[in-house]
Amino acid sequence: MVEGGALKLITTNDTRYEFCNIKTTNLLPSVLASTAADSKGCDEAIFIRDGKITECSHSNIFIAKGNKLITHPSSKWILSGIIRGFVIKNAAEIGVSVNEKAFTIEDLYAADEIFITSTTKLISEATSVNGITVGGKNPALVKKLKSYLFESYNRREKQILEVLNKYGISSIEECAEICKAKGFDPYKITEGIQPIC
Repeated sequence: MVEGGALKLITTNDTRYEFCNIKTTNLLPSVLASTAADSKGCDEAIFIRDGKITECSHSNIFIAKGNKLITHPSSKWILSGIIRGFVIKNAAEIGVSVNEKAFTIEDLYAADEIFITSTTKLISEATSVNGITVGGKNPALVKKLKSYLFESYNRREKQILEVLNKYGISSIEECAEICKAKGFDPYKITEGIQPIC
């Protein structure tokens, strides 16, 4: 897993259709927003709809105030990501509460920390929005979230390896090769364990 670094963000109007929670091939608004961010030397674009922050062009967004995280509620306006769900489900384990509620750009600028979550960037903190320095008031919180994510991943990988070892398979890579040879999807390793053993 590659740890995400500090990011520069921009805001843009959310011009996407109403069913953002459905993954489709209609990603043009997200691609255009991402391209606009890139052209300004930024890493990601934050969508704003009716004065409220929804999500980013390729990720979900959280703000932190004290020991509380705030993220847009699951709805038709966001595609709820896997890492977003992990943070919401596990934040209490490290003494952090999560409130799923809409927030404004003013809330964003006033936040102690801003971070995005995605499968490719995992948990990555923002250092600027629209050229304005943000966050940096509680870096220990973001570090704690990242550490918990990596520890959980390592625990899960160890559990998978223990199951594989029971069947004489020494690595996830070896299991993937067996899955390929038997016609199973190698990316769904845990589904392939029982049939191949």
